[in-house]
Amino acid sequence: MANGDEAIIEKRTFKYNELWARPKKEQRCIIERLIVSGAFNLWFGPPASHKTHTLIDAVVSGFHGNKAWDKFEVNPVPTLYIDGENGMDDIRDIIHLLGGRNENFPFWFY
Repeated sequence: MANGDEAIIEKRTFKYNELWARPKKEQRCIIERLIVSGAFNLWFGPPASHKTHTLIDAVVSGFHGNKAWDKFEVNPVPTLYIDGENGMDDIRDIIHLLGGRNENFPFWFY
């Protein structure tokens, strides 16, 4: 750290009632009740279970101001999508199929 500053991290155990009594920080939902801002989200499941389509559909819905899966409010944010199974051509085709054909679509593929 600069100038000799040190990070101090409090490490201690909490009893359940202490943990429950702590004030809860307000969280901004990206997808209502499913994904909150600042959280790391990992979607996993068996091959061919439509994980990619499901997630991209939610991102595209939010971009267009619609509810994800016609049920959950979406607060659109730029999205980094990391995929280890599909190629860029497949992802492009899925985004186009689901309505993400827009040069301003905030989606980055890695």
